[in-house]
Amino acid sequence: MNMKWKKSPSPAWTALGLGAGLLLTATPSAAAECQEFAGLQHCAVGEASLIPTKNGLAVETYGEDSGVRIATPGLRSWGAKFDPIALEPGASMSVRGYGIHADGTEQRVAEVAVAPNEAAPEEKIIYVDLSASPTKTFSYRGYLQGQVVCEGRGLSQMTTVGQPNKMIPPWLIPVGIYILNHADAHVEYSQKEGWSGGVSWNGKATVKTGTKGETACVADLILFTPEHADVQATSLEATELTGTHLKGLHILREDLDCTRFSGMDHCPVGASVLESTDEGLTVKSTDGQGAGVRINTAGASGWDAWLAPLEPQPHTRMEVTFRGARADGSEELRERMTVAFSPKHGQGALYVDPSVHGAATYTVRGYNQGKLVFERARVAPVREDIGEGVTAAQLLSFPGPWSSNHGIMGPGGCIPGFDFPWPKPVRFPDFKDTLAVDLVTIQPEGVKFNSTTLSNVTFQAAGLDGFTLQREVLSP
Repeated sequence: MNMKWKKSPSPAWTALGLGAGLLLTATPSAAAECQEFAGLQHCAVGEASLIPTKNGLAVETYGEDSGVRIATPGLRSWGAKFDPIALEPGASMSVRGYGIHADGTEQRVAEVAVAPNEAAPEEKIIYVDLSASPTKTFSYRGYLQGQVVCEGRGLSQMTTVGQPNKMIPPWLIPVGIYILNHADAHVEYSQKEGWSGGVSWNGKATVKTGTKGETACVADLILFTPEHADVQATSLEATELTGTHLKGLHILREDLDCTRFSGMDHCPVGASVLESTDEGLTVKSTDGQGAGVRINTAGASGWDAWLAPLEPQPHTRMEVTFRGARADGSEELRERMTVAFSPKHGQGALYVDPSVHGAATYTVRGYNQGKLVFERARVAPVREDIGEGVTAAQLLSFPGPWSSNHGIMGPGGCIPGFDFPWPKPVRFPDFKDTLAVDLVTIQPEGVKFNSTTLSNVTFQAAGLDGFTLQREVLSP
């Protein structure tokens, strides 16, 4: 049965000018009012229509507070990436998360809205819903390329920006931010802090919270967490992405039950769970088949991850897959490599999948403390049976554990790398050893791609109940 959610404008948003009516000559199309997308039910809110596209789901918006409501029962987080939206004067967009209270009633757990500053339309203002916070205070974190660049706690009143001629409800706190286009929305739950809402955008922006003596912060993501919030729900029932005076939304991807770590969304793969610990982000398997995680790298040119050291053992392996982002928003498989135990060499080994791009040979480089130690071109991977009927193409082998992984996008393909806790020699399939190195990079030879930035990286383990990511960094 198709259904459409009817909503009246929120009095709070109307008081801010975010719920103003919109006169349009267009009328909603005859598209279905509910659509399945990303494995979830999406239903139109207000005067909106949903239209599946080749790369995602288009949400055509009409009138006030129209958009899409997404059924997310039992999830701890939800995030959506969509085509950038130019927020013109009079336009606004909001993301709301709803949970189920102990008595069975629906409870709003998070809400943020973005709208232009009337006095300076090129400057946008984020409004944070603090209705569930008895103290009416919040904390925030600003990120740039995955790293925290600014944060604050106990904030309750913004003074640098605002709308002096508007009646601003006490629970809506404006935060000034200069952005040209909007590109992401987030709702997430943390056992330590509760519910947070946030937005990110394409490019950098100067964030100003108006705190006295504060230095402006340049960021590409900002998350807000109401402090001491009176919210008992610990899972999402639904999320909404709505707007007024928008020209529509085009959702490209949705991330479910993800955890933010090092400023990036980490989403479980298969029967896995993610847990934030003092050591980092632990990925655990719930069915004994192997833990997995997808890391959304937000179109960066490079990515680095440091893991708790792992030493390959028989019947265990770790597969790492790199995907690039094309100009149209679609993904392109760039490289897939596997770290496993080599029965032939009696130690850990790096295996590649030449079928990804058709490369017959690779250039392998070894470094020690940042200095190039060796470079070997035209290395042909050799197929090997690594147990349990699995065959793989070995590029090199090494003794002892490995501890990090890297990916750099370049004109000659994605250049993955991995390194070791201490310098050690590596061995090629012809049994020739090298000098000791602490980092190895591999580059496929003679391949071309259409993507120039990194969309995401996936770790998928087999025979491992879990592993821990200690730290990650994105490159511009």
